[in-house]
Amino acid sequence: MLVALTGCATTDSPGASPSQESIVVDSFPAVDADVKPPPEGATNALLDAGTTPALLTVTSWGSSGCVRVPQSVRWAGPSTIKVTTAPSKNTQCAANYEPISQVVELPDEHPVSEVTTVEIDGKQVQFTLEGEQ
Repeated sequence: MLVALTGCATTDSPGASPSQESIVVDSFPAVDADVKPPPEGATNALLDAGTTPALLTVTSWGSSGCVRVPQSVRWAGPSTIKVTTAPSKNTQCAANYEPISQVVELPDEHPVSEVTTVEIDGKQVQFTLEGEQ
């Protein structure tokens, strides 16, 4: 399953260190990702249960310098992960429209293998689960 976001990023460019306001631990262009531009800014998410802590990669479509950034992630029950995003402080948006992946660490209260729902800004998104925890 796959999903996507839109908005402004905390980094000046993909791969740069995110600002302290974001919980993003890594950000990079998703040029190799097999994702197509979503209708109305949906989000692609990938759960990696093969790491400790587990990682959630959110691929968002927008300007490479101006994608919404994850600000918080929490469990809403044993099977639902909720991510809240916010506009970046970066106001220099490029004219490009491409996928940007942002990685966040998941809280370890529940096994990732039990996830059935990922919500970003209150909207359920499709996701892929890979690896074992």
